Amino acid sequence: MNKNSKIAVIIPIYNEEDTLPHLFYRIDGVYKILKDDYQIKFIIVNDGSKDNSQQLLVNKYGDSSFVDIIHYPENSGFGGALKTGFKKTLEEGYQFIITIDADTNYDHFLIPYFIYEFKPDEEDILAGSPWHPEIVRNNFPFIRYILSYSMSLIYQFVLRNKCKPLTCYSACLRLYKREVIANLQIESNDFLTNTEIMTKALLRGYRVRELPVSVNYRLFGISKMKFTQTILRHIKYLWYLYKLYKLKDNEHLKYVRYLWNILF
Repeated sequence: MNKNSKIAVIIPIYNEEDTLPHLFYRIDGVYKILKDDYQIKFIIVNDGSKDNSQQLLVNKYGDSSFVDIIHYPENSGFGGALKTGFKKTLEEGYQFIITIDADTNYDHFLIPYFIYEFKPDEEDILAGSPWHPEIVRNNFPFIRYILSYSMSLIYQFVLRNKCKPLTCYSACLRLYKREVIANLQIESNDFLTNTEIMTKALLRGYRVRELPVSVNYRLFGISKMKFTQTILRHIKYLWYLYKLYKLKDNEHLKYVRYLWNILF
């Protein structure tokens, strides 16, 4: 990536007051690493937090030149918060967009690594994958392991004749060229959004490279993901893909039914 590129990092948060001091440390550290070479801005979307998150954000970054805070009174969902951040980055002309969770599952100090690794002439999206063959998965939370890994296998199978298969479709840690986000219509507002963006980008021919990244247990707070609801949304979306693209091979439907029978 060229020096002095304009980069936005979108971080949705919801009820993360216990995590925020640790997040602040990481944001400050990443900024110090990158500020001399890139125009970097962190966009924190406080998506209807009911705890003390808003006050902590204002106290820390209310007058910051490298952090913008967007407050919403009501929770719109993880995907809704991402879309709010995307809208701001597109309006303000950022060339590259990074997304990452606020929690400690992904290390925010991976952000410089993604920037240094990104090759704009060869790829449109750089995506973190905990299922990359080079990664060790010792710290992957068990419930997320079941959900993410099984769904990744099914998406690989469903889309195998349409686009390049990936090892992971749901991870949030990604770097996008702005045109990817500008040219996709994102409909979901929940945790399905990451998968929706990736599948639509692949089906439109955007070039994706995956980097191995570790997922760790949360150090603070609790996950906001509703696992049963998220699984149902993925199954519904798989059915949508099947109908929309009229995939010729119906064989994958038995895998969807199999997953349903296991879970319910």
